[in-house]
Amino acid sequence: MRLADVARHQLSPRPTIRYSASAFRSSHDDDSQRFEVMYLTADLKTISGTMKSAAQTGVCSLLIFRNIFGNRFDLLGITESLLELQTRL
Repeated sequence: MRLADVARHQLSPRPTIRYSASAFRSSHDDDSQRFEVMYLTADLKTISGTMKSAAQTGVCSLLIFRNIFGNRFDLLGITESLLELQTRL
């Protein structure tokens, strides 16, 4: 599964086929069948990509709020921290 498929699934009202197929598991025995959908993943690439996207979104939000509360951001030293975070993301 690619990170783009995860992002498209989260942004789209309909999940992509690849995302749905990778999150869906089925098993059966003699008299029953079981369907499971994985909401969490152990795939490190997916986790790190999602965390990076969340961090980028947070920094972007703070940059927008900096336009409104510029003096307070400067007073608290948030502006310098944001500039450092931007280079690391």
